[in-house]
Amino acid sequence: MHSSKTKASFQWDDPLLLDQQLSDEERMVRDSARSYCQDRLAPRVLDAFRHEKTDPAIFREMGELGLLGATIPRPMAARASTTCATGSSHARSNASTQATAR
Repeated sequence: MHSSKTKASFQWDDPLLLDQQLSDEERMVRDSARSYCQDRLAPRVLDAFRHEKTDPAIFREMGELGLLGATIPRPMAARASTTCATGSSHARSNASTQATAR
């Protein structure tokens, strides 16, 4: 007997299919974090790693983008974000730094 069912494929870039569960706002946070990490953070991480130094401007930039302290309630922070969006932005940051430090 031949089955007409299609075979499920594994999503290596999103194995738990978390992207499908994000709201539009959470996707915007994720995309903003991805863009910053690829365009601005990754090139500087390699240099900082090699020379064992930290660039304080990185922390100011991430703060301006709302990537630091994102889950602090609005009265205490300029921006508040969901835990899911924060996790997504942290994942992008980690992926960028790990890829360039190798």
